[in-house]
Amino acid sequence: MKRYVAVLALLGCGPEEIDVAGSGPEAAQPIDPPAAAGLGAGGLWEAEVGKAIREEEHRFVPRGGSWHGVNLGEELRAELDPAGVVLGPRSGEGWEARLRAGGIGRPGRMTRLEAVAPAEGGCDGTGRAGATGECLRRIEYRREGVLEWWRNTDEGLEHGFDVAERPAGRGPLVVEVVFKGEVAARLHRGAVLFERTGENLLAYSRLAATDSEARALDAHIELEGRTVRLVVRDVGARYPVRIDPLATSPSWTAESNQTDAYFGWSVSTAGDVNGDGLDDVIVGACRYDNGQNNEGRAFVYHGSAAGLDAAAAWTDESAQASALFGYSVSTAGDVNGDGFDDVIVGARDYADGENNEGRAFVYHGSAAGLDAAAAWTAESDQANASFGYSVSTAGDVNGDGFDDVIVGAYGYGNGELAEGRAFVYHGSVGGLGAAAAWTAESDQVGARFGNSVSTAGDVNGDGFDDVIVGAYTYENGEADEGRAFVYHGSAAGLDAAAAWAVESDQASASFGYSVSTAGDVNGDGFDDVIVGAPWFYNGEFSQGRTFVYHGSEV
Repeated sequence: MKRYVAVLALLGCGPEEIDVAGSGPEAAQPIDPPAAAGLGAGGLWEAEVGKAIREEEHRFVPRGGSWHGVNLGEELRAELDPAGVVLGPRSGEGWEARLRAGGIGRPGRMTRLEAVAPAEGGCDGTGRAGATGECLRRIEYRREGVLEWWRNTDEGLEHGFDVAERPAGRGPLVVEVVFKGEVAARLHRGAVLFERTGENLLAYSRLAATDSEARALDAHIELEGRTVRLVVRDVGARYPVRIDPLATSPSWTAESNQTDAYFGWSVSTAGDVNGDGLDDVIVGACRYDNGQNNEGRAFVYHGSAAGLDAAAAWTDESAQASALFGYSVSTAGDVNGDGFDDVIVGARDYADGENNEGRAFVYHGSAAGLDAAAAWTAESDQANASFGYSVSTAGDVNGDGFDDVIVGAYGYGNGELAEGRAFVYHGSVGGLGAAAAWTAESDQVGARFGNSVSTAGDVNGDGFDDVIVGAYTYENGEADEGRAFVYHGSAAGLDAAAAWAVESDQASASFGYSVSTAGDVNGDGFDDVIVGAPWFYNGEFSQGRTFVYHGSEV
């Protein structure tokens, strides 16, 4: 069944000044027409006017005793009246959900928020102006100590609460939002999903809050019956505090519709597997069951002019219990040079003569999409190696015009227990080679080299793609500090020795737990890399840190 899901996300704000008393109308800010500058000035003027007209579509307009707003990009409408806000599809047909602020305070000491008439407030703080040059304004519900507001943005319908003073009592700050309508709700991964007859309609998610110094506060969402609670830990916060939601229609969602399938355990672009000029995506569900317990499944969804299709165009499974097919997924690039991108899937615990040796599968693209059967598979031939724990395109490391792949086996041992190994296989007109063209190891017990692998892009600008490999429990003076390694490509393939290696220099930081190309973030013509250290400490335990390193000719 096709799903249209609207998301109501709660986001933090920047250091914008908070006015709890209400903004009130402000003077219009006209847009000066561009000065004549010879040929081309008319095009600039038309662009400015077109932009202003598009912004005007986001303006709330009065309608009797209410305010009406339409978000064309998200296909949503909003009617704001004293009883709250009615959200629904822009067409006006189908579902409706009414939301109203019900109360504020702390557990056991909640204060009811009475109904008040909405009023036009000040400029919405985005700096946008409509067709007449007047700023776009937010709509406000003004209550003593609490200012509730809505603004209509490119990203969706944004809903905010500015709380002037710290409520009395103990426990977290709580704002209650009550909903009505022919919709049901359920809590799912930190979000409240509103649905009707199995179709997702709205979600309340991505909760965040900030204090007057723009410091982020811990927050989460709870659901009880038809009451959504926005719970904010405000210890040490400086008031006023802002809680700031956003209502959007996500372009696409999909689910496995199976308990404990772990759909979304791994995700990646699939490239363009059917050659229609639109990229596709691949999703792994490593514990999916279809005749075998935890065999796993991978799903590919095709892109289209309207976005991703609702139904998967391709799926495959391992047909082996506990293989965990889909533990890792990625585009493989175009390994056989036929103009269609291919995909690679890892099954970390696949067994074929060796227990939990792991296997990787590559499927070729075509005008009809991915082939039903894998064109290539490889295994580690070593028990507990977990070959396929990580998989990725390697780019074209030898410059022959065929993309290559890299596979990590983080449990592999070759003289050192669980040192880990990464394997690169070269592409060709016939597809990937049967034997690895390159391998590397950590040469350290328990380093888990290959727990993450990726193309690094071309970090030194020599025209050959490079790869990056993580070893998140590598030690060099600090226990489990982790290390990331980059290997340069060449006409002969990847170099035997790492050209670059970096560590966290902090115990248990797990630097290299995730690695990837970062693209060329500074536009200097050299690709860059990004490395994750999820347990890095810098004042907060397990706060984590990401590191980006720039490429260069040297």
